[in-house]
Amino acid sequence: MIASTNKCVLVVDGNWLLQSRMFVMGDCFAVGQDDYTNAQRKLQMLLSQSLIGTINQLRCVTDVVLVADGGSWRKELERPVVYQIEYKGNRHASEDKNWDAIWSAFNDWLDRCRKIGMTVSQSRGAEGDDWIAYWTNYFYSRSIDSIIWSTDHDLWQLIAHKDDGTFVAAYEKKMGVVMDRRFDTSDVSLFEQLVLMPEDSTNMIWLKNNIEQKTYIEPKSVTMSKVIIGDAGDNVLSIVTRPYVDKNGKTIIRKVTSTDWNKCQEELHIDYNNFLEKKTAIVDYLLTLKRYADYDREAMLTMFDFNIKLVTLSMDIIPQSLFENAEFKSDFDINNIKNNFMLLCKDDDTTAYVEELPF
Repeated sequence: MIASTNKCVLVVDGNWLLQSRMFVMGDCFAVGQDDYTNAQRKLQMLLSQSLIGTINQLRCVTDVVLVADGGSWRKELERPVVYQIEYKGNRHASEDKNWDAIWSAFNDWLDRCRKIGMTVSQSRGAEGDDWIAYWTNYFYSRSIDSIIWSTDHDLWQLIAHKDDGTFVAAYEKKMGVVMDRRFDTSDVSLFEQLVLMPEDSTNMIWLKNNIEQKTYIEPKSVTMSKVIIGDAGDNVLSIVTRPYVDKNGKTIIRKVTSTDWNKCQEELHIDYNNFLEKKTAIVDYLLTLKRYADYDREAMLTMFDFNIKLVTLSMDIIPQSLFENAEFKSDFDINNIKNNFMLLCKDDDTTAYVEELPF
């Protein structure tokens, strides 16, 4: 059965979009300048061109949701003793740029997107990832297709595929369309494809036929790996974390290895559906290995529980109070911006037009 709607929403990671465009700005926002007006206009133009370029490339997209960071509720969680660092604390803004001017331009751009009727979501305590989880879940439950636009692989845990053809996919330039591995029917007989496999939605058929690069993944493996092994990029520690001084006097933080985690999954037949219920079995298995044999069991269990809250983009874990003001503006007409990116820019010639729009 084909999904009941042909709507397809592009869910945009606004902070990633901003950071990814900063590299072409050079020293436009260098500290010490008297006026950043031209730099701010250039930045807004880049953001607008990039957004509309992607919308025009993904012609199946019928709507846009733009999200932005508003802090992180995870920073308020009670932290295990071994966590002496801040969540994502190794991410520091470059001190040679005037970030006040950058954020001012970005927030003004977000306001302009709101004024033309686009759904823009940002709330205190919610990361952009939280909002992306909220919106993809919202659309998926209503049989509306969605595509996440970001290079953040953490978001791949949200990729999904429903039997009515509804999907959550991701898109990035290098990987192309990233989909649930169940979409890949290349090794299935024609009979099984026609009779046994769920049919793709019209939007997914369009993506398959028009986007050359496609990547198939097991979405939830992203989450499981981060919980057990950790992620240095986000300062997520492994459930076994211990300093080790090598023969050269260098301190190394030991962690669960990928090889040991893969063996654990194989031995215990772990998948995402039974991952949480097998928490104790996972810890006990790792303790049988020489590398972790003398590690504290209760500390491992505590780290497991903490990491689940830290990395899992699940509506069962994220506080629902963050989304009290959520509103999807379904009457937004995407055609208004497809050929007019200047509508989103800080430009006097477009201000009057924006104010006259009927939404």
